[in-house]
Amino acid sequence: MLKLKFLLIFCSVLFCVKSEEITGHPIQLLNFNNENKTVTLTEGSLEKLFLDPLVSDREVVIVSIAGALRKGKSFLLNYMLRFLYANYRSLANPTKVINETNATNWLGDENEPLTGFSWKSSTKRETTGILFWSDVFLYDSPMGERIAIYLMDTQGLFDHLSTPTDNIRIFSLNALMSSVQIMNIFNVIQESDIEYMQYATEVARFTAVDDESIKPFQKLIFLIRDWGSPDEYDYGLKGGNEFLKAFLKIKDYHTDELRKVRLHIQKTFENVNGFLMPYPGKIVARNSSYDGNWKKIDEDFVDAMKELIHLIFEPKNLVTKTINGVAVKAFELAVYIKQYVELFKSESLPEAKSIYESTLDNQFQILMGKSVEIYLQSIQLYQNNITKESEILSLHNISKAFSLKYFDQEKKFGNSEESLIYQNELEGKLEKAYDEWRPITLEFLEKIKVEQEKADKQKILAEEAKLKDEDAKKKAELIEKKYQELLEQMKNIRTDTLESKKEAELMKAKLALAERERKSALEEQQRQRKYYEVMRQQNEQLQNLLLHERHENQQKMQEQVQHIRKRDGVSQFFSDVTDFVGGIVAGIAQGFSAAFSFFIPG
Repeated sequence: MLKLKFLLIFCSVLFCVKSEEITGHPIQLLNFNNENKTVTLTEGSLEKLFLDPLVSDREVVIVSIAGALRKGKSFLLNYMLRFLYANYRSLANPTKVINETNATNWLGDENEPLTGFSWKSSTKRETTGILFWSDVFLYDSPMGERIAIYLMDTQGLFDHLSTPTDNIRIFSLNALMSSVQIMNIFNVIQESDIEYMQYATEVARFTAVDDESIKPFQKLIFLIRDWGSPDEYDYGLKGGNEFLKAFLKIKDYHTDELRKVRLHIQKTFENVNGFLMPYPGKIVARNSSYDGNWKKIDEDFVDAMKELIHLIFEPKNLVTKTINGVAVKAFELAVYIKQYVELFKSESLPEAKSIYESTLDNQFQILMGKSVEIYLQSIQLYQNNITKESEILSLHNISKAFSLKYFDQEKKFGNSEESLIYQNELEGKLEKAYDEWRPITLEFLEKIKVEQEKADKQKILAEEAKLKDEDAKKKAELIEKKYQELLEQMKNIRTDTLESKKEAELMKAKLALAERERKSALEEQQRQRKYYEVMRQQNEQLQNLLLHERHENQQKMQEQVQHIRKRDGVSQFFSDVTDFVGGIVAGIAQGFSAAFSFFIPG
């Protein structure tokens, strides 16, 4: 009985765990204008989401939901938020320690209202454009992977305000930006649902030019809501995959377009899943005053929702964004997004080929920017240690070799001819940079040569003066010792006999001579000390002058490097990237020490 009572108390406490505090808010990244049919980008949101120093150099997981109007997309995203806040750190709380109890019971109290993205049970559009959750979630895997997790909500598709072109634009931007795309569908998949994918799969046809085994997009989930045939196909992933397999099977009566879309879907996404969700219940679906608590959701729906969220967000299941097999960092994705928006700005859709060409170009522009950073990093590290003109070219050649090696070894898509074009462009950028910093270094060497000669001579004089000072000190110490010994002897001399008086007079003479020698030695020591101090101070002044020249050189180089960086490095894409430029080249820089050893003093 006591054990049963304890169990009941434990369960009561367990199921009343409040969910983790939700600290972010939705921010608009893209806005779709229904009047002039254009897409606009919110630059501030882009920088906040992707350029924060805590996320900018992380690989990204972006989970998006697209689908028909008012079919519970934002509602589902808010329960995803509960899981994420319980199981991961975030920008709002990067030092958070995960509470295992809260992580396990992430649903929180059953009566707790649902917060996060705006949602309602109505026919009015709640989301306009593409929104992100402002708080980015952080995961550092035991294997050293550093990942940033984003949630993306989209404007409802297929309503009376959206044209077919609008729907294709939204779906395509979702596919281009996300690593996990959830297609939110009501009751059953219609042929029209996958027709809108045709444009995205056409884009994919151009992107997979090198390796057919590498697919352009990562994960697509057909999330079928209010599934009404669980006896035929059970709720969840297993039943969903079985249903999807049957649906995507090509039939004799399918048109060429439907056959083509089915084939392209399989070739476009690395993983395509179906997931069947039950009806959540009348209160959830029909009551406009319902606050989102899970107590009033049907149990089958809660179970399926938990399965879906674990399927997407458990660490082992995280799917990072790649472009043709190349992992994308947060700041890199920001570059791609800016270009995608430019392509989709007009009312008419861009050609699929132009999206591929833009993606290819952005990939190489980013890679060239990183390679230039490698070059500039080594120049900044070692240019100030150059002592002769021949070392200028040596530093350039070694730095250039490291830069080109980095460019060559980084994984990328595009054929060898395309890669060679950009490699030649990179070499041109590096040679141009060399032509710009070389004159600064020559001017520095010219100045430093004269000052260095003076400093070297003065250093020798100071060292000689120091030796003389030390010799004078030793000599004075020896004379002082002799003088003190004579004083002791003088104390013990007797004067009671004629002979002892003569001896005393002789000792007095010796003592007087020793005192004069002592005085002379002390004066010589003081003179040598003063001379050494003068030489030392002059040496310090010349060394300080050299340091000043080096500092001025560093300032000039810094200004020139910043100019090159903004033109050809990572800074060309965004105004402020100083917080993570160092991280980009940190790994490569470790290999510098041996190659650059002759530039390191000492």
